[in-house]
Amino acid sequence: MSGIGNHGSWLGRFLAGVASRLRLARLRRHFAMETDDCEGSQVGFGRVVSDYTVFSWVADIVIEPRFRGRGLGKWMMSCIKEHPQLRHTQMVLQTRDAHSLYEAYGFSRNPALMSTKVDGL
Repeated sequence: MSGIGNHGSWLGRFLAGVASRLRLARLRRHFAMETDDCEGSQVGFGRVVSDYTVFSWVADIVIEPRFRGRGLGKWMMSCIKEHPQLRHTQMVLQTRDAHSLYEAYGFSRNPALMSTKVDGL
């Protein structure tokens, strides 16, 4: 995955507070996808942590700012929702933005969701 460990890259900056190089290797253990432009530069990244039986956590859906508004986030969400190993699981996510994107794929705001506080997030 080009640029993922490079904190000078847009994705590296996005993940800098979340993941070190060691953690980045662990990110790849679960369902992950990326999208590249025609020159092969990474412009999007998405990840799902799942047990592939009951539960899937949609995480890190991010598109490089210059490529937003072109349907790449929608394409990633369609791939995730339709993936044969994921489509039968309950999917959850936590987000500060793009609520309408996720609502279009069946997600709803749920005040019952609880999480721990993590410094820097």
